[in-house]
Amino acid sequence: MNIAGILVFGTFLILMIVVGILAAKYQKSTSEFWVGNRGFGTAVLSIAIVASIMHGGTLLGGTGVMAAQGPTTLNNLSFALGFLVVLAFMAGKLRRFGGYTLPDLMGSRFESHKFQAFSAVVVLVAAVASLIAQTKTMGIVVSQLTGVPLSVALTISTIIFVFYTTVGGMRAAIWTDIIQWAFMMIGVIALGAFLWKPMGGISGMAVKVETVAPGWTSLTGIGWAPMAFISWHVVWFIAYFTRIEFITKMYTAKDEKTARKSVAVALILLLLFINVTVFFAGAARVMVWDAVKSPDQALPFLVDKVMTPFWAAVTLSGIAAAAMSTVSSLLLMSGASIAHDLIRKSYHEPRGIEKSEEYYLRISQITVALVGVVALIGAFYTPR
Repeated sequence: MNIAGILVFGTFLILMIVVGILAAKYQKSTSEFWVGNRGFGTAVLSIAIVASIMHGGTLLGGTGVMAAQGPTTLNNLSFALGFLVVLAFMAGKLRRFGGYTLPDLMGSRFESHKFQAFSAVVVLVAAVASLIAQTKTMGIVVSQLTGVPLSVALTISTIIFVFYTTVGGMRAAIWTDIIQWAFMMIGVIALGAFLWKPMGGISGMAVKVETVAPGWTSLTGIGWAPMAFISWHVVWFIAYFTRIEFITKMYTAKDEKTARKSVAVALILLLLFINVTVFFAGAARVMVWDAVKSPDQALPFLVDKVMTPFWAAVTLSGIAAAAMSTVSSLLLMSGASIAHDLIRKSYHEPRGIEKSEEYYLRISQITVALVGVVALIGAFYTPR
């Protein structure tokens, strides 16, 4: 077992539990549980957006794909344009609408309970699929970080994020996003510091990587067919302004102005953050590419090669934190889809059935716990 990894990640998990307990005392209504009583300002919400989007797959998969095919894979333009769509056309309107979920908006826009129910099922399926992937990523990283078996890493991590989300709702999700973002940033800065001298900075990295992989720094990268390259960026453009864990955070803003400002600030932070992965990808191509069997292994192998055990533990904890920062948002969306969209809006209200706020709150919390179990089971049966 990796003692440094256990101590660092154990400290991180304790913080998550404490935050969940502190946030639990606020959970008196569905508005508090699903949208944090719509009370978050620009600074907090911007970081929460960054944390929920920069998940474990972005760090592991993004670095690995860039190491394989070059930094042109980095979809900055698609990413920025997708955010601009949210900023110009969605952020203010979503906050003005004041709903809880994306199906809430669909049902109101088309005046259809059935369409809201259908949208809720789509969101639920998409959220569960993404949860399984994020849970698996987190388990793999935690297993490498601590030295415990994958099954143990998956189980412990899932118990923690299901606990703090179930008891603390959106407030716990946002507060833990801030801590997880801090872990991510510390890990990224530490890895960059360890790589800077041996790689000779960014310019030295570019020279070295062109030596081992000619064309890596070119606009077309390595192995891209023209239509595949165009399709890749179009898909990501659409993906960024339709990410439900992103756009539903607009409901949590204090007002419309805060929602729009948060998107703008988050875009700047994310562009700064994600571009650092280009440096990591080039270093991985130079230093560890011959040893990896799949692109997803590039970043963990790089961390092991250049960092001391303590700082490797900090950096891997940051990657695990990235995965955990996304799952809480997905869990909350799943709970709201069942309790609010399917049960309250699509079944109870059309039939004149009245239930208390506590009833829907408990249904949502139970759903969050059950979806967490489904994600854990799915992660167990997903190949590495």
